[in-house]
Amino acid sequence: MFFLISLLIVLIIFLCLITIRVKIKIVNLEIDTLKGQGNYIKEDFFAIITIYILEKIPVWRLKITKERFQKIQTSNRLNKIKNKFNQKFIENKNDFDKDVFLLLYKFPTNLYDLDVNIEIGTESIMFTTFIVPVISTIIALLLKKYAKGKSQRFNVKPIYNEKNSLKLEFNGIFEIKMIHIINTICILKKKKGRVKKNVRTSNRRSYDYGYE
Repeated sequence: MFFLISLLIVLIIFLCLITIRVKIKIVNLEIDTLKGQGNYIKEDFFAIITIYILEKIPVWRLKITKERFQKIQTSNRLNKIKNKFNQKFIENKNDFDKDVFLLLYKFPTNLYDLDVNIEIGTESIMFTTFIVPVISTIIALLLKKYAKGKSQRFNVKPIYNEKNSLKLEFNGIFEIKMIHIINTICILKKKKGRVKKNVRTSNRRSYDYGYE
């Protein structure tokens, strides 16, 4: 009897974990590099992160305002994580291949009520003219792949001031499922294992040829 109860509890916990859904709602995000450092984000910006189990039942909610975001951005813990990630990326950059980037591109994410306005400029007018349609194409492809519903809007405009500048206005909702995160991590680990195995095999072959 005890075994059956324990097994049932484990199954319920497992079911709750694999059915976790994370919803991120971003409202009034505006980043404007022309306003100077410290004035990038609007005062009325906020983001709400909600975690659901069984995809429907909310169990955790966090609201991030401009003040909280700035505290997170300047925290020592976040800086340590960023530095550690950059170091890991530099050390393992040769292990990444196009399949990994394709896998990340195909990562299942749902987008709702997206409203994006981008104004971008560079020191080169020619490069600015080139990059605007490129960004527009990338956003259009992402919306076609991930957007749900018809309430999606984006606009990309050039800024011809011969300066590196960016103005971004963003509103929208992201949804990610835990099962997709677990699946992606497993595939990435499997690919990384194959890369290391191929490297070891290649090294052994080079030594074999070296002693002939």
